[in-house]
Amino acid sequence: TWAGLANSSSSELVNILISYIYSIKALGFYFLPNRVLGVPSAFISNSIGQVFFQQASNEKAKTGSVKKTFVNTLKKLSIISIIIFSILFFIIEDMFILVFGENWSASGTYAKILIPLFCIRFIVSPLSLMSFIFNKNEIEFIWQFALLVIHLLTVLLAFYLKLSIENYLSIMVIAVSLHYLLLLKIISNYNK
Repeated sequence: TWAGLANSSSSELVNILISYIYSIKALGFYFLPNRVLGVPSAFISNSIGQVFFQQASNEKAKTGSVKKTFVNTLKKLSIISIIIFSILFFIIEDMFILVFGENWSASGTYAKILIPLFCIRFIVSPLSLMSFIFNKNEIEFIWQFALLVIHLLTVLLAFYLKLSIENYLSIMVIAVSLHYLLLLKIISNYNK
């Protein structure tokens, strides 16, 4: 519950602070790619996560480890994510203009900046269920709380340094992506 609250708080707080630091218009341009990229990728990722959780739980019950399921799922997620998001990286700006119109071109720019984060999150999110399989709920909470802190620090840094929203998004993508990669490293060690 606390991990979920920290996760929800991080995204909602960022939305509030973007509207305060930049503008409601900037928030709209930021919100659209999060919906367009986030909802479908979260739906697919959650579906894969449910299958992973079931297979990994079965493997753990039989062998005490989930290494085979973890490695296979990691490979599949990586291939799917890298292919899809690499293609999107090159066409996303034009897609936004085509679908939403020239007035939303900033959303396409923001989407292109955010794509590496969506790529990494697509891979790591389903595998993060390892924390529940190995009963490491406290690790999940610490990680989610740290995610909230990272979001807060990056947006405050952008405010104090008077960064453009594009620069803020770039810094946030790097920081949060590294945080997701750290989680991947942590959960991969559960098998050892």
